[in-house]
Amino acid sequence: MSGVLVGREAQVEALQEFLHGAPAGRPPVMLVAGEAGVGKTALVDHVLAGAGQPVRRGWAAGRRSAVYEVLAQVLTPDVSGQTVGPGRELALVLPGLGPPPAQASRSALAAAIGAALARMAGPGRLAVFLDDLQWADDATLDLLPALAGAISGGPVALIGCYRSDELPRDHRLRAARAELRRSRQLAEIDLAPLPGPCVTAILAALLGAEPEPDLVSAVAGRADGIPFAVEELAAALRLGGQLDYREGTVGLAGTGDALIPEGIREAVLLRAGQLGPDVAPVLDAAAVAGNEFDVELVLAVAGAQEWPEQLTSCGLVSAVSDGRVAFRHALTRDAAYAAVPWSRRRALHQAIAGRLAAGHAPPALIAEHLLAARDSRLRGPRLPGCGPRPAHGPGPVAARW
Repeated sequence: MSGVLVGREAQVEALQEFLHGAPAGRPPVMLVAGEAGVGKTALVDHVLAGAGQPVRRGWAAGRRSAVYEVLAQVLTPDVSGQTVGPGRELALVLPGLGPPPAQASRSALAAAIGAALARMAGPGRLAVFLDDLQWADDATLDLLPALAGAISGGPVALIGCYRSDELPRDHRLRAARAELRRSRQLAEIDLAPLPGPCVTAILAALLGAEPEPDLVSAVAGRADGIPFAVEELAAALRLGGQLDYREGTVGLAGTGDALIPEGIREAVLLRAGQLGPDVAPVLDAAAVAGNEFDVELVLAVAGAQEWPEQLTSCGLVSAVSDGRVAFRHALTRDAAYAAVPWSRRRALHQAIAGRLAAGHAPPALIAEHLLAARDSRLRGPRLPGCGPRPAHGPGPVAARW
């Protein structure tokens, strides 16, 4: 019950032109902006799925992403194990390549990454998709203008998404965006909430019948034109048996508008409530672990023997690769995280930190969980900034509800 793309025809066309246009005649970077849940990732995924070219992805997993974490995801595993050359700049992004240079300019690092991406593209083209840039580390954001210059005119097209409602005045992405605009290396798409007729079309696609006016009005009034909210509200109504199908149409059953959840959080929790008591501990542990998490770690701290497949099939999470799973949307994770009682949330953060420490995880990643648990043992080298930042990790995110 997801993946419906409605009302974005102009944006789809702009992205397709960006990917397929002559490299010498287009900016090297496209940024897609919009508020949470408006469909940025869905739009880009839709276009990339039909682009007919390889795609490399990176995403900022939380509000304290590690240095160059997003770029490390793009370069791994293609660059791992390779000789990095005399400058050794790539070791700044992938420490496993060896010791980095004592001093490296931004342009030298950008040139090294650009050359690595060009090698990945080979004789064809390569799309690089960086998601949730509002959470990317400052070093990555500062590098974007130089990286744009390094890939300009070549086979690599870089697409980035960010939440426009999570960009304070001093955010580094604002400075990077301004520099890209000045150098004319940037194309932009700003996704606005959808109008009422689009809500009708989404509901029809999701529910398999023409929605009646009362249903459209009730959902539109709660969703405020946010496609993700429309999807979650429709799922909650269907799972709750609150829809009435008759003669090719679907409307609200019972008392009508009073049955509609008040927002995304309530809709997500209604969906989760249908999964049964055995799934709840795993969902709690996953929410505490982060937007993306390791399945074995979550099962261990949840005290579960195996992954509950209904958690994946219901659409709350999706498989990534190599034993890792991610929440379908950061708002889904936020809702699940906020629903975990504080005492249990604290215990889960501590348990995750303990297992990460036993597995020799980077100190900064352990510290994030201890800080989230407000653990009094936190001190010394475990504080962020007092030790090396991890190349990867879920990074707990404070709930915003």
